[in-house]
Amino acid sequence: MAVALAAVTLVRPTGAGRAAAGRHRPAHQRWQEIRKPAGDATFRRLQGSELRLDELAGKVVVLDFWTTWCEPCRQEVPELAAFDDWARSRGDVALVTVNEDEDAAALARFLDRHRPRFTIVLPGNTGALEITGYPTKLLVGRDGSLRLRKLGGPVAFEELRDRAEALLRVPAPH
Repeated sequence: MAVALAAVTLVRPTGAGRAAAGRHRPAHQRWQEIRKPAGDATFRRLQGSELRLDELAGKVVVLDFWTTWCEPCRQEVPELAAFDDWARSRGDVALVTVNEDEDAAALARFLDRHRPRFTIVLPGNTGALEITGYPTKLLVGRDGSLRLRKLGGPVAFEELRDRAEALLRVPAPH
């Protein structure tokens, strides 16, 4: 039996716009190919230290931007957990999820309820990454360049794995 999943995108809310952002807009978006430097993107680990994207050079990196109020983001949690297990077993792929909640208590409740094992960070200097809605996936090649973008979800484990494997076939920089 085949199951169809509808892709949903939530637009980034600002201030009073957050209440309106709770409305789901269908988005049947495909992966967008991009080829540009990821810049000097940095993130804050939940423990407070900094994670620089260039620390993961040589790996294919999946960046997942999400919020706790985004239903498709929450639906992806099991898929991301499976992808993270696969990536860790390989060693040449990394998943970094970036939570953009403004409400620290909402994130704390989510962490307590779901206890995810995958890496969750907070945004730092992410300007070059151009996040406009949730969930957003960015795939970074082993050379540190942004290669693919997808706005909307949920995205299945197999789809993420296939995209990461395709980037692994691109020759690594010397």
